[in-house]
Amino acid sequence: MTACANDPSSVNAANLSEKVSAFYLADPDAEVRFMIASDLSSCGQKELALRMLKSSIDGHYCGYMGLKNDSLWDKVRGTPEFDGIVREAKQCQDDFRAEMAKAGQ
Repeated sequence: MTACANDPSSVNAANLSEKVSAFYLADPDAEVRFMIASDLSSCGQKELALRMLKSSIDGHYCGYMGLKNDSLWDKVRGTPEFDGIVREAKQCQDDFRAEMAKAGQ
């Protein structure tokens, strides 16, 4: 994040973002990937942020309300890729709620 804050368009920031992404994509904790994706988005690393975010949703960390409301996503909000991920997050949340309702019966 320091490299990003100093010069987000630098080769160094891009290289470090790639390394961070590779490390956290291997992390089984989908919530961590969600948080790292928001950092990458803030840093202007849109493609990496979206890849990390999709991985997070695929890992069952829904994060739907955060995607809808958090300003950290402003740099990618409105893109077709982000809109698709938001739809997937909504479905993830709906599926979770349905499973919880079923378990409560």
